[in-house]
Amino acid sequence: MRLNLPIFLFALLIISGCGSDKNNSAQNEKNESTQETMTARKDTMPKAPESLAPNSALVKGNITEIKDTGDEKQISLKIKITKIDGYGPSTHPIATGSVIDAEVSRSFMEDRLGQKLTKGDSIHAVISQTIAMLGSDRQSTWNIVDFKK
Repeated sequence: MRLNLPIFLFALLIISGCGSDKNNSAQNEKNESTQETMTARKDTMPKAPESLAPNSALVKGNITEIKDTGDEKQISLKIKITKIDGYGPSTHPIATGSVIDAEVSRSFMEDRLGQKLTKGDSIHAVISQTIAMLGSDRQSTWNIVDFKK
């Protein structure tokens, strides 16, 4: 008899908790309809920033000088940075107004832009830094890896 009473109370507790509540289902329906109206419209949602690779930056600048590197495939540019739109992880900061040396493949530049660059042109590009190895005589260099419109 003593053992039956706790089992009976436990069973009664479980059965009473499993019943449906009309108020609860009405509240759920109200929450679902409210949730639909709270969804943001696509035209008001901000665009996610472009994801950049490590040691790269998205910059705007003006070409101040174009130098022939002696290599038929590459040219060297001096770019005065006018705006930095973003950095990838572990990228060294670039000061606005600074002039950087960057290299770009001639064929890549002509394919992406459809034209050759000239002194004074404005560009919007992703640049990537090649870090010089410790003990190397070579300095760190920037390479243009993509042109943006």
